[in-house]
Amino acid sequence: MQDRTTSSSRGGIAKIAAAAVLLAIAAFIFLRGDADARQSDVPEDATLYVCLECGKSFELTPAAYDKLAREGGIRAAEGDEIRGRVCLRCPHCGKFGGTRAIPCPKDGSPMPRIGKDGRRGQCPKCGWNGNGPES
Repeated sequence: MQDRTTSSSRGGIAKIAAAAVLLAIAAFIFLRGDADARQSDVPEDATLYVCLECGKSFELTPAAYDKLAREGGIRAAEGDEIRGRVCLRCPHCGKFGGTRAIPCPKDGSPMPRIGKDGRRGQCPKCGWNGNGPES
């Protein structure tokens, strides 16, 4: 009778140990993260931004954007006209003026998609803004 109890408790201990090992492996995989889930850090995936305060442009990869967010470098814009716009800390002047940009279709200069007033951005060099007969 004691042999059955001993072998039964050994089997239970083995099952518990196996479950603990599987749980530890699952936790390791979950906490390590999946290589495909990591944000890209290659220049080809960078997004263009321009600072509405100093006028300088910069690019951020998805990984750099995540890092900036973790460091408190992203916040919502203030003011009724620009509600919903996200402002990034500019790497040049340090102010929260960074906003998404596009290349000007006329001269290629980085221009904000949305200006300080909440309206369509304007090219700082040629003044193009998509309005008017020349657009």
